[in-house]
Amino acid sequence: SRKFLPGQKVIQVLMSEPGPVLGEIRLVIHTLQTLKLAYTQMQTQLELQNQATPSRSWTFPSHLVFIHLDTFLRRLLSIQGAHFITVRFYQLDQTILSGVNGTLLTDVVQEAYQDFLVQVRLLSGCNCDPTDPEDQSFELNLDQFQAQVSDLETRLVSVLSKALEDCSEALSATKLVKMFWFFLDRLLVQDQLPSYLNQLVEQVLTDLDQTELEFYSEREEPERFFRFHPAAAARLCWNRQLRRRAEEALRSFRTIQNLCGGLALSHLVLKRFKKIVDLLQDFRTSVRSDWSWELESECGVILNHSLIQISHPDHLEVACRYQLEALLQELRYVTREGHVELRPHTARLLSCRDEITQKYHCLKQIVVCYNQVVGGAMEVELHLIQEHLQELEQILCELQRKTWISEGVQQQSQQVLIVHFNIREARSNMDAMRRIAHGWAELDLLQRSEDSLLESKVKDQTCRNIKTDGEQLLRLTQVNRSLYKADESSQAWKRYLDYIDDRVQDGLLQLLIRALHFLTDNMSPQLQETGSVFEPTIDGGLINVIKIIIRDIYGAASLIPRISLSRHGNYQVLLQQNPELYTREQEVMCRLLQVKEEAEQLRAGLNRYSHLWQSDRTAVFQEFLTYGKQLGAEAVDAERKPPTLKDFQREIQVLLTLSSEVSQLDEVILLNGWLQVDMRPFKTCLLSIILDWKHMYTHRLLESATNRKTAPAEPEPGSL
Repeated sequence: SRKFLPGQKVIQVLMSEPGPVLGEIRLVIHTLQTLKLAYTQMQTQLELQNQATPSRSWTFPSHLVFIHLDTFLRRLLSIQGAHFITVRFYQLDQTILSGVNGTLLTDVVQEAYQDFLVQVRLLSGCNCDPTDPEDQSFELNLDQFQAQVSDLETRLVSVLSKALEDCSEALSATKLVKMFWFFLDRLLVQDQLPSYLNQLVEQVLTDLDQTELEFYSEREEPERFFRFHPAAAARLCWNRQLRRRAEEALRSFRTIQNLCGGLALSHLVLKRFKKIVDLLQDFRTSVRSDWSWELESECGVILNHSLIQISHPDHLEVACRYQLEALLQELRYVTREGHVELRPHTARLLSCRDEITQKYHCLKQIVVCYNQVVGGAMEVELHLIQEHLQELEQILCELQRKTWISEGVQQQSQQVLIVHFNIREARSNMDAMRRIAHGWAELDLLQRSEDSLLESKVKDQTCRNIKTDGEQLLRLTQVNRSLYKADESSQAWKRYLDYIDDRVQDGLLQLLIRALHFLTDNMSPQLQETGSVFEPTIDGGLINVIKIIIRDIYGAASLIPRISLSRHGNYQVLLQQNPELYTREQEVMCRLLQVKEEAEQLRAGLNRYSHLWQSDRTAVFQEFLTYGKQLGAEAVDAERKPPTLKDFQREIQVLLTLSSEVSQLDEVILLNGWLQVDMRPFKTCLLSIILDWKHMYTHRLLESATNRKTAPAEPEPGSL
């Protein structure tokens, strides 16, 4: 045995992994104990044989043979005990206590664990062979180790006692006992814990009493704790909850039952538990019986009831819809619960529950489709869907004669879905046509740009969109005629087209109103100024431009083909007679008259410079050279007097003043808040004319100075 064991490592492994070595120690102990047991059994058999056939009896003293073996066994048992203690105390490494004093108690436990590790390190470090029974040094170290372990156990008992004292529930106390279960079999622990264990038993009895009290106080309305369950299922769930509480209390007691001792206490707890279990069992049996009869009655009503009903005119409902949903839910709980007697009607409904559920969903679709078809119908649409409505009414009459166990609902559901699909698609197309017509109110036929009021790219794109929308409207109307299965010559279809025609007309009206409104608010034609004449002229040119724009605005309405078959003429002719559009058009013309007056005032103000481009510069300059100034109409007999240098300076200064005045004119003038007059061409031209006048005077001075240098005789003083 000593050769089999690893010598000093038997105790050194306590600091690492004692498990494998502990297994070897237990194997050796078991082998030696088995040897002694076999010896004892053989001795007994020989003595029995000697009694049958008298001979010499077994008188050899057995202890002389086993004295050394017994010493060795005691040493191994001591080593095994040290291993057991070490393995148990290693469980304290992850111990964490909760509660009011949980942190403090956890620190005490961890401190005890660290002290234990110190003692294990000292024991495993002894220099001897623990398996040698003749070596007594190990016994001394082991006695010291056990003494320190006893002290640590005392500290742990204090922690456990304080923790049990803080526990207010049996479940918490039970978890605490399980946490320290590894050393509860120690005599020191068993001597100090009985009072706390009795307190735990009292908590178990209190939990059982509270469970019984809750049963009597809540058994009339237990379903209020399970609001989303059927009443009977809620009672059974509540019953199971109480049963689990009672069983949990009993498990808590069984955890400490062996530590408490005493059969009387065990009988008391078991008696309380059995009483509660019997009460709950009787209640459960009663609930199941009542539930079975209630289900039988409700299932009988449902199975014989018609499928649909009309709650008020033109509104359809699934018959007993809420009762059926509740009943199907109860059947699901019955299936889970089990042990509920299924009576004939209940069993029949349960057997075809899937078919009834599928049938219920089909009926819900039928009801929704019917209500949408009838409830969402427009007045103009009713005459078109008369045949569809008659088909639906025929299906409803058949469904009203059927019950929940009848066949053929699936086929009728398909018929209703087809009708609903066609009408829904037609209405969706109608919504699309409305959106197209309403969308025209957001389109721009006119847009401001730097070059012109009407931007051709924007207009062309808008017109292309309108033309595409018109083609889309025609296509959708033909699709709807196919969906409604309508006769093109019928009055119902013509009225339907008239309705669409009105929507198109409203949309075009908003489009034209938007364009005219834009025109009245944002007119900005670009005018050129040649002299003081507007180009184009206010009287003819600008008015013609505005009229062309208005004509183009109305022309957008002609891009949509006429939807109605009973009305003649295109939309442009119709909208040109609209009073609102006529009012907008007159507002535009009124603003033209207002701007005309301001334009005339502007032209009158600029006419003060007209002499610069209307006078003959050559004739005026000849007068200046003859008389020294420009003659007026009244100065016919003026005295001839050649101009002096000061006369030239006077005329040039006048021209410079005019040039400065013209340069300060605004480049753009806004008339009536909307018409822009571009003054830049006028200013450029007028400044050029003034420059020509100035050049005429300065050129004369240069020629005179040149001639004076080359002439043989000097001119008269002061003359040029």
